[in-house]
Amino acid sequence: GGTTNPLVVRGDTTAGNRRVSLLRFPVPTTWTADQRVLLSLTTSTTTGTAVTQAHVYGLEDDTWTESGTSFSTLTSALRQNVGSGTVIANNLVANQGTTAKILGELLANSTTASEKLIDVTDFVKSQADGVASFMLVQDFRWDVKLPEKTPGDLQNAGLRVASRESTTGPKLRILATPVPTTAAPTFSPAGGTYTTAQSVSLASAKIGRAHV
Repeated sequence: GGTTNPLVVRGDTTAGNRRVSLLRFPVPTTWTADQRVLLSLTTSTTTGTAVTQAHVYGLEDDTWTESGTSFSTLTSALRQNVGSGTVIANNLVANQGTTAKILGELLANSTTASEKLIDVTDFVKSQADGVASFMLVQDFRWDVKLPEKTPGDLQNAGLRVASRESTTGPKLRILATPVPTTAAPTFSPAGGTYTTAQSVSLASAKIGRAHV
């Protein structure tokens, strides 16, 4: 539901038990070349300490709503009537590379939540409508698990992600490269007389700026 905390991302052998999560942010439509955008998610495993993974997708469809969207209505991003199973053919994401673009992966190995950062700069800057939507999915990554050679890719756990109802909910962090300012050099020792044969120690102050 739209007020659930935490959000859950989980693959499952049964299609009806799978869980994906959606995020949406208002974003600027004008950017400078040096600005970077990081998606901040506070994440943990649903159980255990095994490394647990999910993919982060950027969605071109921003029409979904917290209370009115389901698997069956988000047809621009989710395949319908997918059979049960844990191989690549059972994955849920539709229109990969067009209206659903993979941006990175989310990893956790503890039930203690911590912040994870994913660079989503190019995708967010491309959203001329001023809205950026994301979908978190635990895809099946292979048909045969190695080295066990067992079929499918059912991970040991899912991921929990703090929602906006939490104090550590999802954020977009917008960063800019620090801009140096020129300061007058200082000389050591001060007040000395210098010739070309002497060494001079120069120190220049640098002032940085970052937007968060």
